[in-house]
Amino acid sequence: MWKAYYIDFWRAHKVLLCIVWLSMLASNLLTIVLTLLIGKFFQLQFGLQTAKGNLLDFYPFSLATDLSSFYLMYGIILVLKIGFFFYARYMGDKVGVILIKNLKREVFNWQLLIPISYYRNTGAGRFMLRFSGDMSNIKKHFINGILYWSTDIVIIVLFFVIIFQSNLVLGCWMLGLLVTSTFILQFLDNQLYLLTEIQSSKSSRLFSLISTTLNHLETIHVINRNKIQVKTFNKLNEGHARASIQQSRQEAIYRTAIPFITYLLILCTLLVAGFQQDAIATSVLVSTILLILYITPVIRRVLSSGISREKGILSWKNIEKLKNLTQEEGGRDIKSNKINLRIRSGKDWQELTPGIHTLYHPFPHHYMDNWLLLRTLSKDKIVLNGSSIANLKASQWRKMVCPVDDRYGLVGKNLHELVCPHLRVIPENGLQKFNAILPPAKQLSLDMTTGENGKLLSPMQKKIVAIMRACYSSCPILIFRNLMEHIPPKKQDMVKELLQELDQDHVIILLEPLVKGLSASRDEDETEDDNTIVSIIK
Repeated sequence: MWKAYYIDFWRAHKVLLCIVWLSMLASNLLTIVLTLLIGKFFQLQFGLQTAKGNLLDFYPFSLATDLSSFYLMYGIILVLKIGFFFYARYMGDKVGVILIKNLKREVFNWQLLIPISYYRNTGAGRFMLRFSGDMSNIKKHFINGILYWSTDIVIIVLFFVIIFQSNLVLGCWMLGLLVTSTFILQFLDNQLYLLTEIQSSKSSRLFSLISTTLNHLETIHVINRNKIQVKTFNKLNEGHARASIQQSRQEAIYRTAIPFITYLLILCTLLVAGFQQDAIATSVLVSTILLILYITPVIRRVLSSGISREKGILSWKNIEKLKNLTQEEGGRDIKSNKINLRIRSGKDWQELTPGIHTLYHPFPHHYMDNWLLLRTLSKDKIVLNGSSIANLKASQWRKMVCPVDDRYGLVGKNLHELVCPHLRVIPENGLQKFNAILPPAKQLSLDMTTGENGKLLSPMQKKIVAIMRACYSSCPILIFRNLMEHIPPKKQDMVKELLQELDQDHVIILLEPLVKGLSASRDEDETEDDNTIVSIIK
């Protein structure tokens, strides 16, 4: 799934991705140039010239014929390197934001089609609770595991090209040393798991010896700190727990091993220079050592990027599970159990079956401004399945009642944490997917235009998308305030059709302001429309 998504993202943003990749590559290349220019400085300052004494003996670097021109060239390249570095970082973050924004719109479309039954048995919530964490891992997967990783590979290849051009024997020694070191690091990464198993036995003498020996490597305490959290991680996602432990082990190994690899490469360079004095001039020797000091952190980034790709793929699997939920039952499950609801008007109790009901109150906005006040309003008036919801806990009440308001969208717990964290984002094809589950007679048409940033442009659109999200809420009770306030008359019939699609398994309460003369006409209103019960909340 992730490969196809990245390919589509590349096709849609070729220019931007090329700019980011080339900027990072240019920054790394200029760093290599700066290190090689140090050899040029030794040549100009001390007159160390041989056939291979200068690796940058070509235009425009050949223009540096004295120290003054060298300082000017070095300063210009340093400024360019800093500019490319920060520009690449800024544009890389911008690419990541666009990637996640597009993916969130896709995921929101999938969430709209998840059957209600999955919310009621918390099946869908298992995947959505890690929604923000998965998005962060996917962003790192794309930026660090693919985009910047490819530029680091190019730099490593270029490093060996420079070394082989300088001295073939030195290049072979370095290549063999790095390959051997990579296999050793992977072996340590696999075998270090034994230390975490031995660690569980505090009385083990072997563990005590290993802990003392490797304490300076800062390995044991890193693993210990993360091992405490294993049980907590496993409750959320077992794969992410393993990846977190593995990341700690890798960081401990690479943080210790990479400096040793650096020293070995420098020692290898000095030995070759000592045995082949004519082949490697002093200026090239200095440049090579500086290149080694720069390239080893790049090697560490390449090795460590594997954990970013692993955690990113795990997050993609979570997103894919979320997408698959929309395909198992073909849309919203409307065959849910009926609920029995009664609402009290004064001293009398009235039976409310699932459907649309209107309640009038002098100050309805007070309750929508604070859902806690809305809870006090509803819990004393509503009886569900023969018992008042006044006895329910706050967490249970939030699962039953979902307040909907045009200013806040859906402010109930289920829609806040499970359905859509970004309330003001509406999918471009959300209405089409909504129509897919409606009968042909009830299918709707509306131009759902959005701004460049994806935010809704009008209160009416906010109201419509709030109702669409309410269609997929697990809450059996939906409360709206001033529903038709910002909806044009031509669109009100469409809103009523949306609400009628909910009345099979939801109790829809329209909270409207109380007007004068309503009490006198209350009985007439009840006789005119049997589907609407007008109640005065006292």
